[in-house]
Amino acid sequence: MKLSERTYLILFSAVLLALVVWTVFFIPDEAPRTVLNLYRTVKSVQTLNIAEHAYAAQHLEAGFACKLSDFGGQGAESELEVGFVDPVLASGTKAGYEFEIACSIPREDRKVSSYTVSAVPTKPGITGVDALCSDQSGEIWHSENGSISDCFANHKIERRFR
Repeated sequence: MKLSERTYLILFSAVLLALVVWTVFFIPDEAPRTVLNLYRTVKSVQTLNIAEHAYAAQHLEAGFACKLSDFGGQGAESELEVGFVDPVLASGTKAGYEFEIACSIPREDRKVSSYTVSAVPTKPGITGVDALCSDQSGEIWHSENGSISDCFANHKIERRFR
């Protein structure tokens, strides 16, 4: 039994229509965005680690920066706003993630010798899933459940975007 050319065309069109309907109605829009946001966030954490070390090299008496705003943005005017990162990242929110820098100041010389960077999704499950964290070592860790405390406790190394 041979199918005519017209039957093949109808069958092909039906399969193509089914794929389009499946794609539109059954594949969530957020899935690709969360992966892209995670990639951008890993790159932003890398940028912050580089900026921290550059900041410490230029501010020998102070050490590492303790606030994102210390990095400033393009065209920074004050001495503290040195433009190490773009203004969006310096604001604390980028690519669906919130960024934070924390540091501890030793009592003796008031020089900051360590810092941590953390990034969590602004809308968990929608803008991202994983929490990312790092410290002065430059290693980036992640927590698949979005918990910063788990991220720092487990030190599960982020290798997907290296």
